[in-house]
This record gives sequence, C-alpha cells and structure tokens, in this order.
Amino acid sequence: MFKRPDETYSEALLTFRSDHSEEVFLHGASGLERMPFDAWLKKVKDQEKGKNLPEGYVPATTFMVLDEHDVIVGFLNIRHRLNEKLRKTYGHVGYMVHRDHRQKGYGMKILEFAKSYAKETLGIRSLLVACDIKNTPSKRLIEASGGILSEECFPVDEAPYYQFRIPL
Repeated sequence: MFKRPDETYSEALLTFRSDHSEEVFLHGASGLERMPFDAWLKKVKDQEKGKNLPEGYVPATTFMVLDEHDVIVGFLNIRHRLNEKLRKTYGHVGYMVHRDHRQKGYGMKILEFAKSYAKETLGIRSLLVACDIKNTPSKRLIEASGGILSEECFPVDEAPYYQFRIPL
C-alpha cells in the first residue's frame, strides 16, 4: 500500500530512519535522514503543493510503502516535473526499500505504482529514473520495469549513476 506520511506514522518513520542511520541518503525519503520529524513532515506536505520550495526544487509527492501489516518497508518520491538539474541527474523518481524487506518484490511494486501515478495523476509520458552504477539490483529492477538505459552517466559525490527512461 502507498500512503502519504502523516503524524500517525511518526514512531514508525523515526524507527525507519534509525534502522538506516549509517546511510548518508535515504532515497525517496525526501530528507527524513537529516531533518527533525515535524519539519520533515511539513516539508513533504508543502512540497506536494509546491509551497515553500527551496531554490532548485520542484513539486513532488512522497509516499511511504507499507506491507500488509502496515509496516513501513520503503519510500517513493515522485517529482511532478523536471528542471534542468533533474533532467541531468536523478529524474522523476527516488525510491528505496528497507534492507530487511529487499528481494521480496517491493521494488517492482514501487516502480509499477510510480508509473501509474505519474501517468494517470501527473500526466507524465516518460519517467526518468537513476541508480548508482554499483547498485546492480536496482539497475535490473528498472530494466525489468521497462527502463531503457540512457547514454548519460553522471557523478554524484564522486559516485557514478546510470539514468534510464521508462516510456509510459
């Protein structure tokens, strides 16, 4: 299930953050790893409405990915449009699956939902998605979801990334 974050999930969100405290960046979590919870929640709500966006940001919707027991197993962030920087880097979609829930099909569910939401809700015709070159499971997942490898490869903090286009 995909649900927008709210106060009722504060404990679960903080647990997710704690479970990944050694990671510098939680893909798709819209800054949860580096902000106080209340500020983060306000940020994701504002970002969806296009309000109070920092320079270089675009409107985006953040979803928690929940399993059948209402446990947060991942995140999805879908940018409503791209600016020049996003066209050359991360694209429309950021996502992650909790390390304890990988290899259970959640990644495929996330990208399928992202494709549907982007097409039906946002009117996007082609998703741009990126992954670290060393993240072979993510590369395979994007390709299995219809991703076509772009010629572009870009460095982020010295780490090279692949960029894929998924036609909708």
